[in-house]
Amino acid sequence: MRPALRRLKSTLRPYLMPMIKVLPWPVRKHLVKPGVIELTERRLSAAHGFDSPFEGTNIKAVVERLRHEKLDLSSLPSVFLGHLFSALRKDKGMSSAAISDLSYEAASLEVKLLSEREWMGLFQLCCMTGLYQLGYVFREKAIEHILTLAVYSKKYSKRYLTACLEKQNFGEDGVEHFVMNSELDEEERKRFLIFSGLLGTLEYKTQNLLFDKEYKSYLREKSVAIVGPSESSNEDATEIDSYDEVVRLNFSYSAKGCDGKFNGNKATITYFNGEQVRAFHNEANAILPESVKFACLKSNEFFGEVADNNSEVSIRRLMSFDGLVYNGFLNMGPIAVLDMALHSSSPPKIYHMDLMLTVRRFGGYYPDSFGRDSDEVLVAVFNRSTVMHDPVTQYRIFQRMWKSGRVSGDKIFEEVMSLGCEEYMKQLQSSYSGIDQES
Repeated sequence: MRPALRRLKSTLRPYLMPMIKVLPWPVRKHLVKPGVIELTERRLSAAHGFDSPFEGTNIKAVVERLRHEKLDLSSLPSVFLGHLFSALRKDKGMSSAAISDLSYEAASLEVKLLSEREWMGLFQLCCMTGLYQLGYVFREKAIEHILTLAVYSKKYSKRYLTACLEKQNFGEDGVEHFVMNSELDEEERKRFLIFSGLLGTLEYKTQNLLFDKEYKSYLREKSVAIVGPSESSNEDATEIDSYDEVVRLNFSYSAKGCDGKFNGNKATITYFNGEQVRAFHNEANAILPESVKFACLKSNEFFGEVADNNSEVSIRRLMSFDGLVYNGFLNMGPIAVLDMALHSSSPPKIYHMDLMLTVRRFGGYYPDSFGRDSDEVLVAVFNRSTVMHDPVTQYRIFQRMWKSGRVSGDKIFEEVMSLGCEEYMKQLQSSYSGIDQES
């Protein structure tokens, strides 16, 4: 009989669960075994009188991520949990001042209340909803947890090393001691030490291990400008074009993002991310503009087609640093800067790159097929992307390289670097949260 009941239950579940889910918790609790979502919902209902705390368009994606990641937030104080979900739902009256107060409240929570994974889960929930100031606090809790509470055996884990590298927490022993006593294999150790060197943590000679000899030879004793996709009113064209080499990101057609007043017209090197090289292949037959001498691809997808269709251009595969950062994957900007620092004999200068503090890019940066033709769409796409492309990771890499003299920048870049990470995340929130900025 029991197997028959199980089969019947399995058959009916897909039809019954959608109906049960729309019921308020006081009714639903009698019909389903409580999971992470149900237990959180029960606490919110009891503490704050929310009949359906997880209803509304602003919260659906958050609930799905809570369910998928199985984040157990039961250790958090009920009052704080209620305030948190009011913020995530973007309740009426929610303001930047309220988020600042909530961030202060979050900073006072004990690190041991949640695991590192759960703190990072909260950070990602905040990214999804544009609450970057609050997310920053949760992320700092996660790193504090792994650096102070995690227990290790004889070998340091990669996760611990990446957290130490981000916070420069190697002590008197230094990064090399930690790396040599880690669980990394020989190749990972080399890459980690080179990455540390690029960030200014130590001087480490690459000994011809990982850089591209042809590219390094090409860039020898040349000045390099890297031009980002941010809209700019600074008349930098003449200065940009005076550099020996000018790097433009995702330069898929002639004159893309170029002009004689603001951005310059020169373009000799380009770096492509995965989604842009796909569009470049599908919409432009993977044929590069004539001025391009080197094209550097993040993704291996379509590498062969790009190389075959551009016999006069040197096509390169980029070395990945993704496994060497504490969280997420790198955007094209920091990848290009790291790669250039590895190969160029002089520090490149960055122009028109504000690390996404402004929502719009220059006209034509995104192919029409992307459908990113409104601020609303651009904000939604960015917030989704930051779950994987951690903005703190991107910022701290840029800032470390800037402070160590590995790169310099124009007025826009220098101002962003001078903010500091916490203030940067607060300004990012003002651009992407949709919350009233009045205090």
